[in-house]
Amino acid sequence: MLVDKVGDISKVMGHFRHMTLIMLALALICAWAIFSLRFGRRLALIVTAIPLLAGLLSLAWLGIIGEPINLFNTLASF
Repeated sequence: MLVDKVGDISKVMGHFRHMTLIMLALALICAWAIFSLRFGRRLALIVTAIPLLAGLLSLAWLGIIGEPINLFNTLASF
């Protein structure tokens, strides 16, 4: 019986990458909700749009240069 350690690690890292992106989205939603209570919806949207656009642009740039998105790229987005 063969054990595919590389495949197992790749699968776990992919799962962690997916969970990290979900946590990042939840963090931005929570930040927007908290800021909207304090500053109003419009200003909260402006404040949270900046890190959202920065993260999206960095991931888009990785796609443009052909670099696959991995766990370390998503952790750097935090």
